[in-house]
Amino acid sequence: MQYRTSKQEFLFYLIFAVYILACVLSMSVLAENGGVVIKGLKYLCYLGCVIKILMDGFSEKKLWCFIIIAFLTVMTTVSTGTTMYFLFFLIFMAAKNVNLSRLMKIACWVQGISVFAIIGLSQLGIIEDHIFDPNERIRHGLGFSWTTLGPSLVFFFMMTYLYLRREKAHLVEYIILELIAYWLYVQTNTRMCFMITTVFLIWTYLMKYYLQNRGEKIRRNRILIAFPTIICLLSIFIHVGYNADSSLWTKLNDILSGRLQLGQSAFQKYGVALFGQKITWVGYGIGAASGEYNYVDSAYMQTLIQYGVIALIVIIALYTFIMYMSVRLKDYYLQAVLVFTLLISVTEPRLLDFNFNVFPILAVAFFTHQERDLLYQKPAVSGMQVRFQMPRIRVKNRG
Repeated sequence: MQYRTSKQEFLFYLIFAVYILACVLSMSVLAENGGVVIKGLKYLCYLGCVIKILMDGFSEKKLWCFIIIAFLTVMTTVSTGTTMYFLFFLIFMAAKNVNLSRLMKIACWVQGISVFAIIGLSQLGIIEDHIFDPNERIRHGLGFSWTTLGPSLVFFFMMTYLYLRREKAHLVEYIILELIAYWLYVQTNTRMCFMITTVFLIWTYLMKYYLQNRGEKIRRNRILIAFPTIICLLSIFIHVGYNADSSLWTKLNDILSGRLQLGQSAFQKYGVALFGQKITWVGYGIGAASGEYNYVDSAYMQTLIQYGVIALIVIIALYTFIMYMSVRLKDYYLQAVLVFTLLISVTEPRLLDFNFNVFPILAVAFFTHQERDLLYQKPAVSGMQVRFQMPRIRVKNRG
């Protein structure tokens, strides 16, 4: 089965590519002088998403689903005073009827090239490589505004890359990726990101041979459908239940660089609201807000405290739906990506952040298609033509 890319789909791919590039640039030192231009690119993409949404059509059942989520998003925006989730919702809406493979390839190429270009420019001295914590442990920014941003971006790039390569990835590719992860660890001292990257690479490499040997005999692992809920509840429990008087809890808190204590302090100070509340997080890095450090790294705790119970439930439901579809389609590489995204979100705020993690957008692709043939099929080899009326443009893609 082959299909021809519509002009709406082509428009979204273009928007998506520009948006990912703008996201990476916004976290680099280039944003210090070019922040207005980068922000303008993002808002231009949001405008493009609105145009794409108006060009699409929705069935009544799916339209009501989007309307309900839009209402919840607006309520969260009003309560928190931040537009992040509302703008993310526009991207979700615009991702209707797109091809999963093409979407992930765009994300992989644009994110990979832009991230490694910034790191390379910082090492050549063309852009500044900020040094953080010089008196305690030298941590390089590698061209980004904080030391953890580069390794986190590379981690999600690696997951996208191996998700696309699947069984075709050779041992040498895994070795190169691990060497890159180790070099980033040496430069930035981001222990948690390095450990989870290494475990992910080992896991996917072993999974490659397991799948090759078992083939179609492998059954659907339905227990994974509950994994988003389990890891969310576990993350909240270890933060809320942290006990400074217990040596075991203290040891775990030290391993997690004090994150449990910070999460519990924020929970006790701010509490939890249904649709979230206005909070100013004070962290580290260039352009960070001034004041006493109070940043909560855990995506689950940060979402619960700042964006509210409803937002966390919707996000976990979104991951549960993607996991359900990956189990249904026996997409074991997507299952691995989801598991490690959920795991790293215990210590990093990457659960629903398109600046790093584009995988949640697959929920819309699954929701609007729910057919493996269209989701994974390449465009027609014979070529496609996309036409716009104003101005008249003809684009030919030879697959």
